Amino acid sequence: MNTFENQGMRRGRVQRNLFVAWLCSLLLATAANAAGNDRLYDVTVNAGSQTAAFEDAMRIVLQRATGRRDAAADPALGGLLSDPRRFVKVVRPSAGGTLVSFDGAALERAIVAAGRAVWSGPRPRTIIALRSTNIDSAAQAELAAVALARGVSIQIVSAASLGLPNASIERDQALAAAQRAGGDALLVGERFENDGSGLYRWALQTSTSASQSSGGLQAGLHEAVDGYVRAAEAVQSLPEVEILVAFLDVQSLRDFALVTETLGGLPGLKRVLLREVAPQAAMFRLVARGGADALLASLGSSGRFESVPASGGAVLAFRARR
Repeated sequence: MNTFENQGMRRGRVQRNLFVAWLCSLLLATAANAAGNDRLYDVTVNAGSQTAAFEDAMRIVLQRATGRRDAAADPALGGLLSDPRRFVKVVRPSAGGTLVSFDGAALERAIVAAGRAVWSGPRPRTIIALRSTNIDSAAQAELAAVALARGVSIQIVSAASLGLPNASIERDQALAAAQRAGGDALLVGERFENDGSGLYRWALQTSTSASQSSGGLQAGLHEAVDGYVRAAEAVQSLPEVEILVAFLDVQSLRDFALVTETLGGLPGLKRVLLREVAPQAAMFRLVARGGADALLASLGSSGRFESVPASGGAVLAFRARR
């Protein structure tokens, strides 16, 4: 008996299905809000004048909006920096100086009109695991400042607190550790011993890639964000395709939350609509860049779901890893 065709749409279950659909929609909205950054275009700066505050704030939001460290120096965006006032919605005193809020939609349109791309889609939350038993407050503040300037969310922990081994870490192990800490990617930093250089070895693991680098305290996070931007730009070049995807063995609100949270964090996902609900299953109509192949790669590499045979009109089907 087909789950969706023979059980999901029966009249006797309509009210329950509508209730569950409402819950799913609520959870999807919650996941989408969590994945986004509602304050991306709000900046607090400390400047001597309002004009200087607008210019300083614009330099920061251009970096956040494009994901590019050098965005403020890009000649193509020079016009935005020369007249930031036209994008300002709110300006008021703040505890840290002056809060400047920009019209994000208008600014993004101007960036695209200037021939530059906006960093769209979810931004991975990065767990930074330092191989040190003593993570000083100055280091935490420095990393937090980088994250704020780049428009990403981070959490700084010790590698030992995640139970990470001293040796190299496999991707599945790294992603599992990041997910337990509430993140999407794991950046491990280890300071070079006894050379006085202040340099670190950095190792980044995401659901789709792995990389290593070396540099100062800020370098690993900068390299990670640069990689996120390149990956997002690659996804944005793919065509949008509509696809039906089923999630099986959905038995509780916690299971629904896992599905919606994961969907909310997928790159290239443009639209999510709940199509059908059946006992222990749900089908979604998604619009995703790259279609089935890209979605299969993203969900499969997340570590949270495994691909299973699809039926009932679905192109892809997944079951949560238990």
